[in-house]
Amino acid sequence: QTAFISYMHPFVDMNMTAGGFLYNDSTGPVSRTGVKLNYAYRLKEFISDEGILSFGISANAESLRYDPSKEIAQDANDQLLLGDKASSFFPSIGAGIYFNSHPVDFDNETNSFYFGLAFNQVYTSDVMFSETNFERTSHIHMMLGTKIMGYESYFEPSISVNYVNPEILDFIVGLKYEQEDLFWAGIGYSSVNDLAIQGGLILPDFMGNDYARLRVGALANMIVSDYSKDLLPGFEFFLRYEVDLD
Repeated sequence: QTAFISYMHPFVDMNMTAGGFLYNDSTGPVSRTGVKLNYAYRLKEFISDEGILSFGISANAESLRYDPSKEIAQDANDQLLLGDKASSFFPSIGAGIYFNSHPVDFDNETNSFYFGLAFNQVYTSDVMFSETNFERTSHIHMMLGTKIMGYESYFEPSISVNYVNPEILDFIVGLKYEQEDLFWAGIGYSSVNDLAIQGGLILPDFMGNDYARLRVGALANMIVSDYSKDLLPGFEFFLRYEVDLD
């Protein structure tokens, strides 16, 4: 179970954005609570008149807790299961870059291309519980996509790749359709046989503000393999408020 709330604020005149988010994540006996601060600087007119290139950095402070009573294991004599509840605090730092050839949607029906590369936990300390080290490893995320614009709508095919040192690699391919100020819908499939379907409504002129909109949506996913009988479907709820400061 995962829950988070985030806020990002653009400083338009200074070509930068700052913000952060709070989160809580629980998977069996392990739960995490943390805060992450983000900062990005943007270069305008990169390669083209509309292109942007952004550089970002994040600082994360996280508390990790372990409850052996919630563990399901084959070996009841595992040393981790014999201990008491434990918690540990650790910091980490991440960084990334992002390019978009035309970041403004529904602008003269101009197609766009985007690319992103991020390194999560470039630096992190060890997480020690008694004599056990819950080692944190670097994660590399890459995404690539395009928006094919039509009249007040667009299709967005994309692919993202996730790599965790030393040998974990997976990718996700997706396709999204959005109708301006009405709705969006999408489908995705990952290399771990995870099928996801999403959709939502877009409420323009929210609270009487011509430059604001509210997005309300949901996502459902399920494993489509021999393991599907052991893994139940997942569900996510999405809510986002946007306002144009330009």
